[in-house]
Amino acid sequence: MKSLRITICLVMVLVLTGSTRASWELTGSQSEVNPNPDHLSYNEWGRLYDNSQVVLTSGGVRYLSAHNYSIVNISGGSVSEALYAWESSTINIYSGHVYNLTSYKSTTVNISGGSVGQYLYAWESSTVNISGGAISLVGAFDNSIFTFSGQNFSCGSGLTIDGSHVLGTGMLFGEWLDGTPFQAHIQYHDSTATIVAVPEPVTILLFGLGAVMLRRKANI
Repeated sequence: MKSLRITICLVMVLVLTGSTRASWELTGSQSEVNPNPDHLSYNEWGRLYDNSQVVLTSGGVRYLSAHNYSIVNISGGSVSEALYAWESSTINIYSGHVYNLTSYKSTTVNISGGSVGQYLYAWESSTVNISGGAISLVGAFDNSIFTFSGQNFSCGSGLTIDGSHVLGTGMLFGEWLDGTPFQAHIQYHDSTATIVAVPEPVTILLFGLGAVMLRRKANI
């Protein structure tokens, strides 16, 4: 397989084209990452296939698309236009910034920090787990599942919480487990999609102990 090697601002990115496994580490400002000739009109477009991985710690790209079983780890830097997740790929966001994020198929998105600036949309059977960071607009389509892990949840107009299930559309307020407040606008919510707000583990444990005590009293 032919390899394409691009060196920009003393940062080297190695891209192996075709079906060959590629491994990228983006650690600086990239003016162009373009392994697919069909997308030459897009500046800074990256594509991942097979079991390939990308680690973004600073600098960034405009577009990034993850396919197959590839993994994207973002702990700094930015995807300034859009990040797409396909098939069974995994996106982990610990810090940094993604402008738009859309997941399809059976992908998994884990967000524990950083920010998604405009929208976070999930389609088909994709799963999104959010436990930190800043989220703006949420769209839950098809059979997708969103899980918010936090505490002190409350709802704005049009949104309700039944048990742990978030119903309707509107503003969801709460705190992450470290006490940081957040708000997310549930913009789209298909009836077939699931959004849950899961309380902190200590709260779950207390609820569980309370239920056990009630059962014991009932049996006395």
